[in-house]
Amino acid sequence: MADPTLRVVFIEDFENPILDGLNLKYRRIGPLRVIFCLECLRGLQPGGSGTHLTKDHGKDYSELSRSGVIAVIYDLHLSTEDQIRAFSSGLVGSVVPALDFVDVIAGWKCIYCNLIFGSEGNMKNHRSSCKPAEGPIIPLKNVPRVPCQTILTGKGKSFFEVIPKEAAAAIDNQIQILKEIQVQQSIAADVQAQATPQPRGSIELVGATSAEETWN
Repeated sequence: MADPTLRVVFIEDFENPILDGLNLKYRRIGPLRVIFCLECLRGLQPGGSGTHLTKDHGKDYSELSRSGVIAVIYDLHLSTEDQIRAFSSGLVGSVVPALDFVDVIAGWKCIYCNLIFGSEGNMKNHRSSCKPAEGPIIPLKNVPRVPCQTILTGKGKSFFEVIPKEAAAAIDNQIQILKEIQVQQSIAADVQAQATPQPRGSIELVGATSAEETWN
């Protein structure tokens, strides 16, 4: 199982007095637009915010409709469940800084495909279908446990691996230092190359190198 790649997800909050007054937050996560409940620390199903407020927080749906809450939510053009699942699936094999508005749980990570499951039962069902033809079924006690999150709860949710924001910040700082060192080395190499006389008729080959940043 290869080490995961650190990925930073762009997050932006949108001010909305009506939703903010209900402890809901309209947020952009990468390409997604999702409403989160700040009391429950979870994302809400598209089109399910009104139901969540009435079922879990005792709000009157008729009053929500009359006050314009339902219309405001409808006009936000939230991401669909399929779009959210596709985004989460795209994070397989990566690790992202933990989102501070979603619960972190200990999940099970498949050593063959890197998929993460939030329940023991789902991991058990997955083990028998995901293994090399000649490979063994890994005992559940040997399946790695990793901190993970999901944007949506309910059927069909997808989990992704996370690390504490403080650890991600430290890693990012190390990467920035390495980048600065690489820039300074490149500048020094260019200055030295310009100062070195080139023989007449020679051909100078300039190679490009790249380095993929990984963390352990």
